[in-house]
Amino acid sequence: MEKQPRHRPTRKFENAKRLIMECELVACPHYGEVLQTRHTWHMRKTIQTLEGPLFVAGKTKKCANAACRHAGQPYYASQAALFSLPKSTYGRPCYARRCVGLYRVAA
Repeated sequence: MEKQPRHRPTRKFENAKRLIMECELVACPHYGEVLQTRHTWHMRKTIQTLEGPLFVAGKTKKCANAACRHAGQPYYASQAALFSLPKSTYGRPCYARRCVGLYRVAA
């Protein structure tokens, strides 16, 4: 039996502009200690916008003080989620343009 081609091809955007955001918090909100940058991304995806592809990633921070009740708890970069809806690879302006176009056709 011959192997079938993949149903959905993987897309690669080598020329996509990169936007890596860090957590906005500087100090732990519970203990006041300076937060430590973690080397993990809580969110990373390539978004298709009206201006072209955009790679967005959000880095986390954590409280490194052992005396804090929330030591090791990750704090996320909330600004990274503003570019697209969850589980979607299209930017918010693409959805707005699509909705306005559907509204005009229906009217």
